[in-house]
Amino acid sequence: MHRHLDGDDRLVSLAFANCMLFIGYLLWDMYHMTLSKNHAALYRFDLLVHHVVVMTCYLFLSLLVPLLGTRLLIAEYLSLMNARLHGSYLRQYRIFVLVAIRIPMWIYFIFHYNPRYLSQYVSHDNTLTTQMVTYASYLFGLGYDSSLLLRAFSPVHHQAVFED
Repeated sequence: MHRHLDGDDRLVSLAFANCMLFIGYLLWDMYHMTLSKNHAALYRFDLLVHHVVVMTCYLFLSLLVPLLGTRLLIAEYLSLMNARLHGSYLRQYRIFVLVAIRIPMWIYFIFHYNPRYLSQYVSHDNTLTTQMVTYASYLFGLGYDSSLLLRAFSPVHHQAVFED
């Protein structure tokens, strides 16, 4: 069903399951943003587009290289404290996560996971496609997070993204 690194099949199966659980979370979140009774308060077009792009990339990567997909889950630290923090604390936390974790992570992934490295993980028939999807997801993540950071300091737009 999916290609993997040489090594423990249990690890790859756990990585694949992890990716599928994350896709389930994205579907659940998209449902609440669009169809639930609270959808008006939860809906953000940029977040919906983000979820669709991430879900597509995750589905693709989890079928070919599930271990690579699980590394991207660290980006979800941005949402980790949503239920616990409010107001300026939530805003400060999200800015910190963007500056200290997510943006450096995207930059590291863009420079570290070069085509030579990725080609070791996938069969030759999928190498170019996997590289394109992987790099596109990293560039999308960097662009999306950069736009969130810019919005954080915009007096007009920061409230919708950075406060509850």
